[in-house]
Amino acid sequence: MVSLASWLAWNIQFGRGILISDALMDFKFFSYDILFVAVAFVGIFAVSGLYDQDYLLSGVKEYGLVFQSCNYGMVALVLASYLNPSQLLSRDWLLGSWILSIIGVIAMRFSMRRLFFLLRRSKGWFIQKTLLVGVNDHAIMIARQIRQQATGVEIIGFLDEFLPVETTILDGVKVLGTPDQLHEIAISQHVDQVILFSNAVAWETFRDTMYQSGYKHRFRLNLSPGFYEILTSGFKITHQGLVPLISIKPTRIQGADWILKTALDYVLGMLLFLISLPLNLLIIFSIYFSDGRPLFAHHKVLGLNGEIFWMRKFRTNFVGKTRRRLDDPDLKIDIGKEDSNFWIGRFLFQSGLDKLPQLWAVLRGKLSLVGPRAMAADGEYTESQGFHPSLLTVKPGWTGPWAVWGANTIADEKRLNLHYIRNWTIWSDLQILFQTFRLALNRQTRIDK
Repeated sequence: MVSLASWLAWNIQFGRGILISDALMDFKFFSYDILFVAVAFVGIFAVSGLYDQDYLLSGVKEYGLVFQSCNYGMVALVLASYLNPSQLLSRDWLLGSWILSIIGVIAMRFSMRRLFFLLRRSKGWFIQKTLLVGVNDHAIMIARQIRQQATGVEIIGFLDEFLPVETTILDGVKVLGTPDQLHEIAISQHVDQVILFSNAVAWETFRDTMYQSGYKHRFRLNLSPGFYEILTSGFKITHQGLVPLISIKPTRIQGADWILKTALDYVLGMLLFLISLPLNLLIIFSIYFSDGRPLFAHHKVLGLNGEIFWMRKFRTNFVGKTRRRLDDPDLKIDIGKEDSNFWIGRFLFQSGLDKLPQLWAVLRGKLSLVGPRAMAADGEYTESQGFHPSLLTVKPGWTGPWAVWGANTIADEKRLNLHYIRNWTIWSDLQILFQTFRLALNRQTRIDK
C-alpha cells in the first residue's frame, strides 16, 4: 500500500502533470525510491509493533501506530535522499506519498480486520486458547468479560488448588486440574496463553509459577494484578531506577481515542446545537407564556476527575419519577396525573427535549455527547446511590448506556456505566447515539422506559 501510494503520488505529479513540480524526478530514480520505501516501511512497521499480535485488531491504537510509522518512514526517505545529492526529492511528491500511504495502509488494515472477524466467526480461525489459573470473583469477572467481547479468546478451563476437578465455573467451562499441572495441561490442550490471577492462588503457587516464567514455553503467561473490578481508568508500566511500577492514568480515554471522542463531541455537538436553536427558542417562549419563570433548572454535578460545574435543563418540574412545583417543594404529584397549569413540562420530560440546553455544556467541554449519567455534586456518595470513583474518569454524557440499554435500578445503571467505561470504543459511542435518535424518532419516552 505504501509503494502504491508513492506510485500514485508520482503519477499525479509527474506522469499526468496535474501538479506543478518543484523538483525533477525521473522514473529510474523514482523506482529506486519505491524499492527503498517498501523495505524501509516494513522495518519501521515491525519496530513500531504493527506486526505484534498485541496491537493487531486492537482498535484505534493500531491506526495511531500507522500514522506514527508513516511519519518515521517519510523522515527516513528524506534522510536517504542525501545519499544522492544530485537528485532532489519533490516536496509535493513527499506530501502526496505521506497522505496517500496513511490512507492506504489504514484502509487496507481496516478491510483485513473485517475479513479476520468474518473468518473468526465462520471458521473459528485466529482464536487464542486460554487457560485461567485461580478461581475467585475477580477471575470469573475477567472470564465473562473476555468471553463477551470479540477478543478472539476461547477459555478452555480453570486451574484451581481448592476446587475439585470438573467443577463448573461458567457455562461449559470447568476446573481441569490444579496449578501444579499447568504445563502438562497446557501442552495437552494446545494452550496459546495462560492468565494467572495473583489474588486467587496461594502465595507458594504464585511464586512457583512466576519462577518458571523465565523458561521458554509454547504458551504466553499473563498476570492479572487483581484490581480490575475497581479500575476503569487504565494504567501503564513505568520504571524508576529500573524498578517497574504501575502508573494509574487519571482519565480513561487518552491519546488518539481522546482526539476521536473530542472531535465527535464538538462536530456533532455543534451541528445539533445549531439545528436545535429554533426549537430552543420555541420552548423558551412556551414555558414563559404557560407557566412563567424560571425557564431553566440548574443542577450542580460532578464532571471529569470530580470537577464541579452547573448543568442546565429546561424546567419540567419533574424530579426523578415525580413532578414537583417549585413554589411548593414538599408537594409531590404522581407522574401519571395531568397538570393543566404546566402541560409543556410533561411533554418536555417525556420527549427528552428538556436536555437540549445541555448541548451548550458539550461545546464548553464539560459534558460529552455519550457517557455516564451526571451525578449531583451535593450530598454523600455511597455504593447504594450508584456512585463509583471510576465514573469520574470520563466526562458525564448527554446520553449514555443508561438511556438506551435499560436500567431499572441504580445497581443496573452503575453496572452499565462501568461496562461502558471499561469497554469504550468510538463505535460504542456511535451505536448509543444511533439508538438514542432511533428511540426519539419512535417516540419511546422516558416514562415508557
